[in-house]
Amino acid sequence: MSFEHHKVAIHYQSGFFLFLIRSNKSIVVPFARWVIREAIQIAMENRKPKEVTKEDCKMMKLAS
Repeated sequence: MSFEHHKVAIHYQSGFFLFLIRSNKSIVVPFARWVIREAIQIAMENRKPKEVTKEDCKMMKLAS
């Protein structure tokens, strides 16, 4: 398969990573391992929890 004949539009960073991880190229294997073993863990450690607002609580009650 050649990329010359296909157009790809990626709108989110996660879509880009998914596109790479699903590739059949041999270079992707080390990248996928790095994402799974290190990058996700680092991102989760540096993530700040979202503060739950009163509006969020109202939306959760409506959804249940």
